Amino acid sequence: MAISAFGMVDIPFQNLSTSTVSQSLDSIPTNSTTVPYQVPFSEVDVIISAVLFVTFLVLGVVGNTLTIAVLVSTNSLKRSIFNQFILSLCISDLVSALISWINLYRRTWGFEHFALPNAFCLVYWGVDIWTSYVTACHILSFAILRYISVISANYMKRITGFYAKIWISVIWFVAFFAGCVPMALFSGARDRDRSSLLPVAKWPSCTQNEEWLVTYIIYSYYAYSIFFYIPIVSVVIVSLLIATTMLKGRKQRTKSLSQVAMIKRRRKEKQAILQLALIVGSFLLGYVPFTELAFEFYTINSTDSGDGALKAEWRFGTFQYICLRFSECLNPVFYNLGSSKLRCETSKFCRRLFGCQDRGSERSTESSVGAETHARPVVYVNAIASGRP
Repeated sequence: MAISAFGMVDIPFQNLSTSTVSQSLDSIPTNSTTVPYQVPFSEVDVIISAVLFVTFLVLGVVGNTLTIAVLVSTNSLKRSIFNQFILSLCISDLVSALISWINLYRRTWGFEHFALPNAFCLVYWGVDIWTSYVTACHILSFAILRYISVISANYMKRITGFYAKIWISVIWFVAFFAGCVPMALFSGARDRDRSSLLPVAKWPSCTQNEEWLVTYIIYSYYAYSIFFYIPIVSVVIVSLLIATTMLKGRKQRTKSLSQVAMIKRRRKEKQAILQLALIVGSFLLGYVPFTELAFEFYTINSTDSGDGALKAEWRFGTFQYICLRFSECLNPVFYNLGSSKLRCETSKFCRRLFGCQDRGSERSTESSVGAETHARPVVYVNAIASGRP
């Protein structure tokens, strides 16, 4: 049995049962050990993780805020259903970035004693899982919508902005009650008895409470499968279906469309594939390690429970969370790379924000006034020559 960097006991889910976990916990003696306890990280680990976390926090806040501002302020972009989902994704990533510093604190300076109010611990666990569920469902919805647009443009037109907003609202609502509420209930900040042999002894101060451990493991088994594993597999399958459908349709359209129309069509298809590939790629980069697909394999097959194993698990767990934060920084960049319209409007918004467009408009106004001034004498002379006033 290995201690996870998430603060939970890693047990193979295929052997999971309430009685098994309860017996495992009850069989652990509660007496103290003589082995001195050491935190599973060094000062170098803290510095490196702090620099990366703070950097990604700033980039995530700036990038997602900028994309949100562009989408909200541009009417032509707001009408697109895909952009509505991108807007909601940016809000999810922004909220997740704003609370990421709590994870940095609980893993480093607050590992032994969580000096912040307990509400910060509850907010972190609840909101972090909430936004993670929202992001996973959004990516799957985005892929499904893209597939619908490929197989039937007429049916895609029936999905109006009103239905898209309902769709997005349902995702946020379900994810809140399925993720935020239970995780906040399971979690808490308290000082751990590091001399105890209980599994909770090596956990961070802010983590899941031992009285909810059995329920939490069962919950993770079902909830992670529904909101993480199924969306990940489904997104890959839908993306492959989109690629194969586009290739088949391209062969059929070669006979019916002109060369100019074919070029425009292929350009739009490449843009759509690029946008989906970038979004899905970023999603997989952040959430495959986050869902512990790699971390679970490591902890299950690791038989070492010494200080070296705890340090390795701490670094592995910190690394997977850094991947999640990094993907959230990449998302606004990928949104712009995958959409020429969004990229153009972002460029215009930045020029307006920094006053570049105002100076350019002043130059164009001055040049037009100058051209009109130089043209007046010629017009006036021609008018006199023709006898007109």
